[in-house]
Amino acid sequence: MNRIAFSVALVGLGIATGLLVSSGLAQPTAVDRGPNSEKLTALRKERRDTLRDAADVAMALYGKARIEQGPVLRITNTLLNAELDLAPDRAARIALREQTIKQFKAIEEVAAAQKEAARGTHMEILEAQANRLQAEIDLLLEKGGGK
Repeated sequence: MNRIAFSVALVGLGIATGLLVSSGLAQPTAVDRGPNSEKLTALRKERRDTLRDAADVAMALYGKARIEQGPVLRITNTLLNAELDLAPDRAARIALREQTIKQFKAIEEVAAAQKEAARGTHMEILEAQANRLQAEIDLLLEKGGGK
């Protein structure tokens, strides 16, 4: 069961990353102007790519119960913020938030599988759920344009 949940989570993370890269959603915004705008955009892209690699490693380690869930949740949230910095418009931000919800659902599945295998706790499931619920709230706020 644990291997299945891990596989689902890893595939979901890979698909989400692939969709973002291939769709061009993670492109720089037109807001960055000035003498350092190209350098700023390049640094933001490098940061995003580094965080993406870190998220892949963290999820793989978490799926094998080699690290705890906390770092996975933190890196996923940090990656989302880095991608939002590069999102060109509201539609791109909405798509990013939808993909993040899928990632948090995958983390929830791994947490449930690890609890079932006596390698995780109910608290980890609740923490993953809370992160997913916050992502869903943020998505609704993004769609509604309000806070």
